[in-house]
Amino acid sequence: MGKKVPKRMHVVQSTTSSNSQSDRSSTLSECREIKRTKGAIYMPEIWALPPGIRLQVDCNQFGQPIDNNRSKFACFLGVLSRTHTYAPIDIFDWRKMPKSKKKDMLDLLKEKFVCPIGTDEWILQSISVKWRNWKHDLKFDYFDPTLPLDDLIKEGDERVNEEQWRKLIMFWLSDEGKVQARKMGCPPTRVETYKKCFPVENGEEAGEIMGTMQTLTNKLVDPSQDVLTRNDGFAISVGADKPERVRMMGLGVTPTDGFEDTLSRKACHRMLMENMAATQKLSEELEACKQQIANQQSLNEVTPPIVSSPPLTSPQQYTNLNLASTNVPQPLQDNCSVVLMSIIHPSKVVAKGHICSMDPTVVVAGEQLGNKWCSVHINVAIDREERLIRSGFMFQTIGEAIGAAVAWPSALVSFTCLLSNHNSICSMKS
Repeated sequence: MGKKVPKRMHVVQSTTSSNSQSDRSSTLSECREIKRTKGAIYMPEIWALPPGIRLQVDCNQFGQPIDNNRSKFACFLGVLSRTHTYAPIDIFDWRKMPKSKKKDMLDLLKEKFVCPIGTDEWILQSISVKWRNWKHDLKFDYFDPTLPLDDLIKEGDERVNEEQWRKLIMFWLSDEGKVQARKMGCPPTRVETYKKCFPVENGEEAGEIMGTMQTLTNKLVDPSQDVLTRNDGFAISVGADKPERVRMMGLGVTPTDGFEDTLSRKACHRMLMENMAATQKLSEELEACKQQIANQQSLNEVTPPIVSSPPLTSPQQYTNLNLASTNVPQPLQDNCSVVLMSIIHPSKVVAKGHICSMDPTVVVAGEQLGNKWCSVHINVAIDREERLIRSGFMFQTIGEAIGAAVAWPSALVSFTCLLSNHNSICSMKS
């Protein structure tokens, strides 16, 4: 599955067609590689909030968030709607979403934000809209009914659960899904637009044109197959389009944009501006990468001392340990061995390493560490696919950051010795 969500762009494909499924699959993959320019939003700073710390959200008289934290709150609602453990995509109607899932989402939001009483209904409505938009984005970016099922599953977004993605694809390929797509997801053809704008009551001429359109439409297996061409059902019934515009398509659409294989000057200018913006962004990321490499080289010059402890040879020595300390937060120090916990599942260990620095002014991944954050050198990756909370240009996951320093919230950093002592005691008792 891809590591970034494709950006919306119009891609002009060549008129040369191929009957091979593999050719179509490779072409689709190449187009998506070009379109991937921006990473997904995870809001790690919200997931990593320490227990008891919540952000205040104020609402107006309609229950809508306002003031300073409204954007963070709205973004986190979007992240929650795209998290498969809370809002699964294999449920095809929001009205059929289990009440337990909705309750879990509300409970999580109340752990992270202080919301006024009476806003639950607005929150669920907002999540439902974002959830439907998320499924629409998945279909727009990754679904192609001409590809084999296995290729469609492999092309899914990294945030999607594979089993849920498979069920959603099977629904889209079913007759029920196709009927729903015709009603909701497909843009109207020129024939359908003409029927809405010029009903039969407008005159005898409109009635004759409508009859011709209906005859041509009846010959199609699916009315949505009447795509925009010079000889579509509308053009055959009404006549050829004039050189300067395409009828029923709105202002600004010319035959060159709608029919020709070559781009118009307007489309070329738009693509040029997009390419210039992408080049500027790459230049900025390159400078950030150079700065990160320089910072990393300075950190690698500091080698942490290896601290050894005498082995424990008897169960009594384990019992004599101060087990009560496991329930008391211990102060973290430089060069101590630690484990990193997941931001989404705080009880899950994702990596082992040692603390390089806790100085808030130290620069990691192109920005200062800040309060309540640690600079941790990754020694062992337990979950290689866990995404970094602060990802730079070079590293995106725990597996890619082995041997490097990353920034991690202090609330999700624990001593290695606490974890090993707890496991050893449990094994001896059993």
